[in-house]
Amino acid sequence: MNTLNRSPSTELEVGAVLTDALPSTLLTPEAPERYTVSAVFTRRPTRAEIDAIHDNDTRDALTAAGYPAAELR
Repeated sequence: MNTLNRSPSTELEVGAVLTDALPSTLLTPEAPERYTVSAVFTRRPTRAEIDAIHDNDTRDALTAAGYPAAELR
């Protein structure tokens, strides 16, 4: 199942999270500590947006928001 967000915005957004690709053991005692979340953007990102995704400022923002182990690729 995919979760869709049909926003008319031109901002780069996550349009769908591919929930079928998530580990089946999530929310159980056997859940993995780390896993990949596959997502689809609402449009193709520009080179500048891709660079921003990989930028240390993005990592710092994720850490400050309480997600120190999150990585965007």
